[in-house]
Amino acid sequence: MGTITDVRKLPISMISLENEKLTLQLLTDICSEQLKYYPTTAEEDERMLKGNSLTYNQRNCIMFRASEKNTLRLLIEVAQRGMQILEGGLLTEEESKIRYFLELKHAFNP
Repeated sequence: MGTITDVRKLPISMISLENEKLTLQLLTDICSEQLKYYPTTAEEDERMLKGNSLTYNQRNCIMFRASEKNTLRLLIEVAQRGMQILEGGLLTEEESKIRYFLELKHAFNP
């Protein structure tokens, strides 16, 4: 599968700027809510992983849980950046769409 470098060639169309903003806000809200269900903070996970008292399975479970949290935080960050771009108001809808998808691409491929 080839890489698309021009986001205008993506088979994606924007329903409306308002719909995009609402979708990104919903993504932010859902990810933030999911983070509340974890029994530990990222800092607590990090402290546990630095210790030597964990079994191999416990260490793997904590690493997996930490990566889930990192993914949720990344999604929140990307959604917030997308909202900032869309709320800029200085760009046309087409320019907003292009900038938005370029930012998403950069967020996942720094």
